[in-house]
Amino acid sequence: MINVASKGLLTMPRIAIRFGQLDDASWYSPTRAYYHAKLAQIMTAYTLALRARGALDVACVRVPAVRLDADRVAALPWVLRTLYAPKNRLAIPAERLGETYAALATRTGTWQEHADPAAAGRSALRGIYLDEDLRPVDAPASAYDAAARERLWAVSQQAVGDPSWAW
Repeated sequence: MINVASKGLLTMPRIAIRFGQLDDASWYSPTRAYYHAKLAQIMTAYTLALRARGALDVACVRVPAVRLDADRVAALPWVLRTLYAPKNRLAIPAERLGETYAALATRTGTWQEHADPAAAGRSALRGIYLDEDLRPVDAPASAYDAAARERLWAVSQQAVGDPSWAW
């Protein structure tokens, strides 16, 4: 299973799920919602990997900026084209990211090859969160909080139901 997070989380090392404000519109912004969702994807990948250990290979890719094709850039208003130009020059081509996904989807190893089964916390989860070159990378600190991951799992189950068939 492959989840997708964002390299932009590097700018938010202290981000944490606001469990007491999940439905509170007072702190909402598109950016906050996006990065909280990406953090939740990492946390869910960690939880799923531990729950399905040995039965399912789970990974979460830290996606960098992806280059927009010329037609899409040309369709942007001139202000956005101007603002996006430097980012687009530094971004990786979509085909390159496609190669990352293909390599991950067809790999024969698992995250457990990078993890230390005797360890706890970060070391036990190493190899689940990967960069575009499939190198293990660190997640925001709150992603390693086992209690927060279990709370997110419970909140998610409450929101979507308990898929008893999955376990």
